[in-house]
Amino acid sequence: MGIKIIEAKDGASLACIQVQHGLMNPANTVHGGVASSLADAAMGQALKSLYPPGTSISTVELKINSLRAVKTGVMECRARVVHQGRRFMILEADITNEDHLIAKATFTFTLTSPSADAMPTDC
Repeated sequence: MGIKIIEAKDGASLACIQVQHGLMNPANTVHGGVASSLADAAMGQALKSLYPPGTSISTVELKINSLRAVKTGVMECRARVVHQGRRFMILEADITNEDHLIAKATFTFTLTSPSADAMPTDC
């Protein structure tokens, strides 16, 4: 997909993705799932910056308010932890394109135990 994590520390992160043809929907704007994936990646890295390496986290809920369509340029996501409980963490993010706010996101994460059979080995 091409998401790049620029920075992740102290419960905050910055990630970006270059808009390209393969990310477009039939209306020739960036598919909403791209903003969701960008936010998920940025938030996950912001959260992981607060835990030791190897800590496993999972997204359990997500909400995105799309404010503006995107056709070109770079999408940036600034994410931050707003609540860090023992089991659940809440993060927020602003997604911009060419200095315009295009989406706001709120996700809930939980700590999980890694499992060897959690992911299938083939498609």
